[in-house]
Amino acid sequence: MPTKSKTLITILLAVSAGTAAAAPSGAEDRFPISIDAAETRLQERLAALDTDGSETISLSEYEQADTPLTHRRKPMQRRHRGEGRARHDGARHVQHAERMQAHREAMQAEVFAIMDSDGDGAISESEHAAADRREVRSLAMKRTMFKRLDEDADGLLQFSELSARLDKLRAADSDGDGQVTREEMRAHRLERRNAAEASSNG
Repeated sequence: MPTKSKTLITILLAVSAGTAAAAPSGAEDRFPISIDAAETRLQERLAALDTDGSETISLSEYEQADTPLTHRRKPMQRRHRGEGRARHDGARHVQHAERMQAHREAMQAEVFAIMDSDGDGAISESEHAAADRREVRSLAMKRTMFKRLDEDADGLLQFSELSARLDKLRAADSDGDGQVTREEMRAHRLERRNAAEASSNG
């Protein structure tokens, strides 16, 4: 196998492994969730990212941030208590697998673009030697997440594009008290899942 091909495979395998990194273990234990507090945190994070005061986040601003706004979920691995249910939900499993495959492919494309500094469509030994794998992976992740969040693909992140989690919290707040309990969140997820299944079956 050509050296360049070996190098590329090594890089892409490293990136794929990096995408499965775990999120903080207590991410799902912050109930009840205050919607106002969540909105305040989002606005504070946006303000920290918006270094030029334009009220939008550019790719450059996003890349330079130490803690980019990604709203990552918990690890890709399912919790033990949910494995049985997930196995019986074939449609959700397929959708999850498709999303993960799309994410891996997007990451691989970004890694290749970053490593291919001269744009010749190949990664040379010198390009490989000059690259810091951790920095490449971090930058590729940021670019992948930026493109995912940038729904209108205009190269700028608006507040509306970053507030999807707030919209979900508001929808889950069934009693309108401004707080989302674990039970409300579970009920909302079940409702969305049932609606999605009804739509696909209809």
